[in-house]
Amino acid sequence: MSAQKENHEIDYYLKLLVKSSFFIFFAIVVSKLASYGYKILIARYFGAETYGLFSLGLIIITLISSIATLGLNDGLVRYISLYRGKKKFGYIRRLVISLRNIFLIVGILFTMILVAFAPIIGEKIFHTEKFTPFLMGMAFSLPFVLLSNLYLGVLRGFEHVRTYSALINIYQNTFRLIILFLLIMMGVGVIAVSISYVLVFVGLFILSNYYAKKDLNKMPKSVIPKSNLVVPEVFSYAWPLLFVGILYSIFYWTDSLLLGYFTNAENVGWYSAATTVISLFGIAPDIFMQLFFPLISFKSSEGKKEIIKRLTQQVTKWIYLINIPLFILLFLFSDYLLGILFGSEFLIAGSILKILACGALFSSVVGISTSLISIKGKTKMVLSNFLVFTIINILLNILLIPRSGMIGAAIATLITQVLFSITLIVQIKKMYGFNLIRSLRKRLVVIC
Repeated sequence: MSAQKENHEIDYYLKLLVKSSFFIFFAIVVSKLASYGYKILIARYFGAETYGLFSLGLIIITLISSIATLGLNDGLVRYISLYRGKKKFGYIRRLVISLRNIFLIVGILFTMILVAFAPIIGEKIFHTEKFTPFLMGMAFSLPFVLLSNLYLGVLRGFEHVRTYSALINIYQNTFRLIILFLLIMMGVGVIAVSISYVLVFVGLFILSNYYAKKDLNKMPKSVIPKSNLVVPEVFSYAWPLLFVGILYSIFYWTDSLLLGYFTNAENVGWYSAATTVISLFGIAPDIFMQLFFPLISFKSSEGKKEIIKRLTQQVTKWIYLINIPLFILLFLFSDYLLGILFGSEFLIAGSILKILACGALFSSVVGISTSLISIKGKTKMVLSNFLVFTIINILLNILLIPRSGMIGAAIATLITQVLFSITLIVQIKKMYGFNLIRSLRKRLVVIC
């Protein structure tokens, strides 16, 4: 009877994952189309060099944002769910108020620092004065980026996945494309890229704040504790995730950053066109992970190991059943896709796309594996993983880029992603007692 009940529960949650995935899939598809449209518009209208400068600016803003959150944003979702379960609604209010004040101050501070050091970063690191106005303009988005992430975290904590997905996927990328197109039509020039980037985050802050406060206002009234009773507890959990966020950004942007340092912005532009297409591999994990993480966390607290195993293996299978055909498509038609999307100037990145596609296929397990490790509370292990493989990635890029340029960067990334993925599969096997890709090993061996 227990096994029958367990099977029924597994079927229920699988159907729930599939049901929620339809809207998320729609939102992500719209997001990707708009995001590609935005980047293609920059590349086609302003050229490879400007696209490279934008890519470098985006990397730096993303990295600084990871540092500025102090890891607290990642702990927010977990503790909102925890406090809701314990009916500690005052703790939720205190947490949101405290993080709002911290993010506002830190956001303004980092904006001032980035504006002050933009000329040095542009001229001394990336060897071009053209990068300075790009970085200065994009820096003004930082306070809005941090505050938006805060209120988006509130939405996730209250399990409003659809609202979260609509804002982060549909609104953000669609309106960025529309604003850029309108600014170009008005003859604004290259500065339109920075303006469109900042304005979208201003709007995202306003909308996320509006929807998050609807949830916060619906909570029953309760005593709001002092900040020193809430924030230290959240920070003790989240501080390793601060460094994970930083290392995550460095890990995935090392190749582009070091290409900018060792070569030039044009190479970064070509390479970034390939990485933009590679981001398609993120669609499948994104479809399921927004609900998968809180669901598995809940089942873990109940000690239901078999449900965790079967849900995880099924979601992993779904991810690869989407990404394997995508890999074949990108590998066979890399030149054609780059030419259609970005223009003939970017055909040089065709071989880069093939190499990166191999690495992306392997790294499809990174998101789900890292979530499983975090659910066990082993955030320090997550930090150690990213630290080790970020160092490996940096060293390989330093070794290979001076010799082989973009090809060297792509090979360094491929090697790192393969080693990282294998390590995570082994760790999950030891931690949970099951193999993530048990039913997929033959397919992957045949492809590789």
